[in-house]
Amino acid sequence: METEKGNYLNVTLKNKIIQNDTVLGYINQYKNLNDPETQEDIRENLKPRSFKVSYAKRNYKIDDICFDKNPKNTTINYEGKTINLIEYYEQAHKLTINKPNQPLILVRRKDSQGEPLNLYFVPEFCFLAGLEDQEAKDGFFMKELAKFTKLEPTDRVDKTNEFINLLNDPDKNEEHPQLLSSKEKCELYGIEVMPVKDIFKAYYMKDTELEGAKGTVHSNDRTFRVLKKKIWQIGFAFMRKIIIMMQKIFIIPYLKLQKHLD
Repeated sequence: METEKGNYLNVTLKNKIIQNDTVLGYINQYKNLNDPETQEDIRENLKPRSFKVSYAKRNYKIDDICFDKNPKNTTINYEGKTINLIEYYEQAHKLTINKPNQPLILVRRKDSQGEPLNLYFVPEFCFLAGLEDQEAKDGFFMKELAKFTKLEPTDRVDKTNEFINLLNDPDKNEEHPQLLSSKEKCELYGIEVMPVKDIFKAYYMKDTELEGAKGTVHSNDRTFRVLKKKIWQIGFAFMRKIIIMMQKIFIIPYLKLQKHLD
């Protein structure tokens, strides 16, 4: 956003909830994984939920759970060789698969030519995103969660400054020291991001008040909300009576006359 003082970066804070338990931990809650009904129940509960892998920052959506596949019998082409997923994770991500017989997560994509492409992920390294239904219905849990997702303006500014500090961070990635740091990337493109220091003028709008015989009622009071609901109900009931009256005066006599003429 361009202003008299310069260009301002519009930053929006977004939250993504990642569960601590892996997809494999969720699957292992079921006892008989060889039972077709159990497998179908797992599919219904996991499709089409999102998940995040432990070795990358990308998110994916579950299209299916393949119980006929596992890391031992599923192969891919890696650096010109055909290897199974156990070898692939050891070579590409330095990860050891502890449960070689676990089912695989299927994600359907398209390649650069537009052809169907199936990607298989090991549940042991995948974490579900979002909330369970029972968590979303838990009022106390949602109230505690709101402390992190619905921030006050001052807290939002602090979080924004934390983000800006990351952009200006001169430290390099320890795992990939050959990559540029965040600050070096900004300097490369001629970008300088300053912390939020300016104070912006704003107008504070008072709560709506209703003056009545029994005193003043504020918009944040329960009485005001009940009163507003009653006003809507009265208005709806009044309009309904008007419609019924119009039917009796105009529509019904017209239909009787039309029937008589026919």
